[in-house]
Amino acid sequence: MADKENSSKSVSTKEIIKNMEYLVKLLYKEWERSGRTAAEAVIKTSDLPTVSKRTAAAIMERQARLETAEMTFKQSMELSGENFILLRLARKMEKHISRK
Repeated sequence: MADKENSSKSVSTKEIIKNMEYLVKLLYKEWERSGRTAAEAVIKTSDLPTVSKRTAAAIMERQARLETAEMTFKQSMELSGENFILLRLARKMEKHISRK
């Protein structure tokens, strides 16, 4: 009987993990989309390579923190969200740089 209880608990734990992974995947898809513009910045074309490098460095630093720091789930999701915003910005800058 105890084995049945343990196996049902492990199945429910597996199901919870599976559901959380699915939700995080949906969240990442949502973050990929640009939403309402909250702020705009004008960057000189000549400054784009420098700004792009700094943005890439910020993304790498945040990703390293995500992988190594002990933080709550909420903190890791907030940091992931910020990273996705930076990634969108980096892609836009790279797209503009490559057009030249």
